[in-house]
Amino acid sequence: MPAARSRRWRQRRARAASPCATLARSRSPSAAVPRRSTTCISPTEAAAGGTGARGRRPGDYNAAHETVFPTGCADRGRRVSSATARNGRRLNPILGIAIALLGIVVALSIAGFWWRTELRQTKGKLHRTRRRAEEIQARLDWISRHSNDVILLLDADGWIVDANERLTEAYGYARNEVLGRHIGEFRSLSTGGRSRSRELLGDIIRDGSVIFESVHVRKDGSEVPVEVNARRLDLDGCTFLIGSVRDITERKQQEALLRRSEAAYRALFDAVPQPMCVYDLETLRILGANDAGVAQFGYSREEMSRMTVVELLAPREEERLKQHVARNSTAPLLLSGLWESRRKGGGTFVTEVVSHSVSIDGRPARVVVATDVTQRLRVENALHASEARYRALFRSNPHPMWAYDLETLAFLAVNDAATSQYGYSESEFLSMTIADIRPPEDVDRLKEHVRRYSDEVLSDSGIWTHRTRDGRLIDVEIVSHAITLSGRPARIVLAHDVTRRLAAERAVQASEERYRKLFEQANDAIVELDLTGRIHAVNDEAARIFGYSRDELVGGNLRDVVPESEQPRLEHLLAATLATSTLRVPYDGRWNLVRRDGDSFIAKVRARVLENGTVIVVVHDLTEYLTVQRRLERQRDLYNLLSHCSHAVTHGESRESLLAEVATLAVRHGPFRIVTVSRIDNAGQVFRDDGVVAALREGRTVVCNDGRSGALAAMPGAEPSTGAIGSAAVLPVFTRGEATHALLFCSNETDVFDVEIMKTLEQVAAEVSFGLDALATRRDLAAAYADLEIKVEERTRDLAEAKDRAEAADRAKSTFLSSVSHELRSPLHSIIGFTAVLLEGIGGPLNESQREHLDVVRDSAQHLLSIISDLLDISRIEAGAMAIVQAPYRPDEVLRRVVQRFRIEAETKGLEFRLETDGTRAGATGDERRVEQVVTNLVSNAIKYTAAGGVLVRSRVVGDRLVIDVEDTGRGIPAAEQQRIFARFTQLDPEAGRLAEGTGLGLAIARGLAGAMGGRIEVVSEPGRGSRFTLHLPLGATQSVQDGTRLAG
Repeated sequence: MPAARSRRWRQRRARAASPCATLARSRSPSAAVPRRSTTCISPTEAAAGGTGARGRRPGDYNAAHETVFPTGCADRGRRVSSATARNGRRLNPILGIAIALLGIVVALSIAGFWWRTELRQTKGKLHRTRRRAEEIQARLDWISRHSNDVILLLDADGWIVDANERLTEAYGYARNEVLGRHIGEFRSLSTGGRSRSRELLGDIIRDGSVIFESVHVRKDGSEVPVEVNARRLDLDGCTFLIGSVRDITERKQQEALLRRSEAAYRALFDAVPQPMCVYDLETLRILGANDAGVAQFGYSREEMSRMTVVELLAPREEERLKQHVARNSTAPLLLSGLWESRRKGGGTFVTEVVSHSVSIDGRPARVVVATDVTQRLRVENALHASEARYRALFRSNPHPMWAYDLETLAFLAVNDAATSQYGYSESEFLSMTIADIRPPEDVDRLKEHVRRYSDEVLSDSGIWTHRTRDGRLIDVEIVSHAITLSGRPARIVLAHDVTRRLAAERAVQASEERYRKLFEQANDAIVELDLTGRIHAVNDEAARIFGYSRDELVGGNLRDVVPESEQPRLEHLLAATLATSTLRVPYDGRWNLVRRDGDSFIAKVRARVLENGTVIVVVHDLTEYLTVQRRLERQRDLYNLLSHCSHAVTHGESRESLLAEVATLAVRHGPFRIVTVSRIDNAGQVFRDDGVVAALREGRTVVCNDGRSGALAAMPGAEPSTGAIGSAAVLPVFTRGEATHALLFCSNETDVFDVEIMKTLEQVAAEVSFGLDALATRRDLAAAYADLEIKVEERTRDLAEAKDRAEAADRAKSTFLSSVSHELRSPLHSIIGFTAVLLEGIGGPLNESQREHLDVVRDSAQHLLSIISDLLDISRIEAGAMAIVQAPYRPDEVLRRVVQRFRIEAETKGLEFRLETDGTRAGATGDERRVEQVVTNLVSNAIKYTAAGGVLVRSRVVGDRLVIDVEDTGRGIPAAEQQRIFARFTQLDPEAGRLAEGTGLGLAIARGLAGAMGGRIEVVSEPGRGSRFTLHLPLGATQSVQDGTRLAG
């Protein structure tokens, strides 16, 4: 073997040394290319040997400097010389020499042309060869760097010449460890080893390219399935093989999953309640049928597998079927209409057929759903012939199903089960995507899953978490199938709710752990024994209850623990269990058991037989339970006593009836024989001991639990000598803080009045005291209520008179304002008009001083008119009588007029004054004059109170609202003053950054007008940065509102 390997190595070295054996020369762009030398030799030189081009060494001659005439050239020279000699007598010798020289020149030109042509072709071929080698090398280098696959370069015999760095990661070998090794050494023996590699090498060389799967062996001996894509590469007449080796482990796993998915699909196919079958489109042979199909047609599966689909139809349907198949063979989903089918016995019936194209073993086929509609057609005629085509498999499926678009993920169709389970209506589903029913954290994984498996025909996507409309999360198992709807790729999905199944599986997994914890931590004794009574396991509580250790109990018999009095019951239990190997009804009973120290106790014993024959006995010690039960019964009686006393106190109508009711309830619900109620006073005292009375007056309770004590002598009717009373207690009852009555409770038994009973009796005494106080308070309230009614009537009369006076004052104010405004505005209009006439020069020319005086008069009159108008507006706003006109208007035109009006004033102050309108060119509906009035006020304030910077007026439409902003760069408004500026006659203090001027009504009127128009004004301001006032108004509907409509403010 070493000799053979050495021989192969020498052969590879020899091949590598040959010019065509490797790509090493072509990889280096600077590799020297030997220059070809083209020469022509004469026969003499060829006969001499060693003078021609083929006999010379490559360095003997330089083709650029030497040309040897060929044989043909020498013959032509001799013929020319002969002709010249024959005619020498007639030609001039000079002419002969010229002809000879001309022949020589022609021969040299021909030889030179031929030589240059050969040289040019040789250089071009060398250049193309070198460029191709460089391109191939660059391509191989790029592929080697960027490919995730292993790239191998082999010679024609399969020896590795080169490999990329991916080899180390994939196989564990260093690159220099594989160079020079045969590719067959990496092939698993299970796939043929080197002998199979030689066959594949021959196939690659013969066919040019081969793709095949194999199993390779890594350096650590592990095997990995691979896919090999090999191609033949011819360079300079030499053959190489280049191949990419891809790890297909994941693909093999997916193929295994696909096989399981196909099995699940087959199970789903068989479980579909509608009759279904699959047939070959070319031969029409039936390939398979589900259980419903077998039952409907009456044939067995074996019989149907030997039949064609034609045999399931009536004879007259045969020609129609062939035409139908020929016409619709490629249709993915086809509603084939109604067909007359035939059962095994020859009977016919009408079926509605829906089919879907599939590919089985590479052959075209169709899945057919044939629903028997004979009875339905007979009853309903043909009313829903088209409707049942799709609903047979989709709508009526008990599991949720839907179809979605693979590109947009939008729902295309859903069935009724989906709408029922998820809570969305069908229209809501069709406006959603499949991502909308996933939790947000699963959306990215869903998109990746859709992208990865979009090409798979049938996909078992596993279990996903879905979200219903009410937010509930459910686990569903998804099976999907690739389809085409409306020419777009889609998938049809069947979702099976496995929430309960998964919960059950998790419950089963946790069952053993829970049982172990319950067994160990249970508060009851648990004993496991067989049918003979032998104990197999006990918990710590069992050892504690019986007084034995766990080791002492395990291995023993339950008969050794149960006392003799209970042995018959134990034997009966074991005998019944042994006879039937089960207990039809779990045993439940009370036993008297004995601990190891001889202490007896009552226990509740429950027994159940498991399927494996193990008997589980649970022993619960009832000692504490019985004690607590007796205590609870007494507490229940005391609670009933307290509850009924509370009811009596609430509904008692007099002091005597309340006290009598309490005494009766105490005897009925408490452990008392006598209960009496006595009044504590100096006359008619029933107590024999003045000490008891003194204690009651001090609010103390007197208790005597020992009937033999002389203390009972103080109690009325007590006879200690006869033992009629064993214990007694007396409690004081208070009326408005004073002890007025005593409650006496007597019992035949001793030690009855413990702490618990005394607390209840004290609560009863407190309830009775509360009832007596309530009765007294009720009497006082009745008297106070009668007095209050008289005072309310007097106050009501006073308020009515004040209201009448206020209304009269308001009417007088309105009348005054209306009269005064008319009387004031009429002369003011005259003053303004005549001033304008004089300023226009109609009454004669004016000098400069007269013109200035008239300007002052006009400005003062206009200012006074503005103040009067403001007073009238604020009066109307306060009275709710502001008239708002609803008419179409252009908001941008309103803003443009306002800006134009104040532009000169702003430029005079050096302010930047800008208007921006966004989407407000369209019309709006409202009171144009009032809108302009509000905006004018806001712009006037902005310019007035801005010393530097600028003012911006901006409008935009937000939903159904018109929004107008007036923003300035003034000194701003403090937060504490931003709401106060909207009050009437309110101005900021000078130190707040604004000058105190005007009436202080502008912003109050602006906010009032905005509210009357259904809008509002907001302010955002920051001292030192400026203010922004925002007016919000409704846009209205211009087409529906008539011009001039007036709405009361």
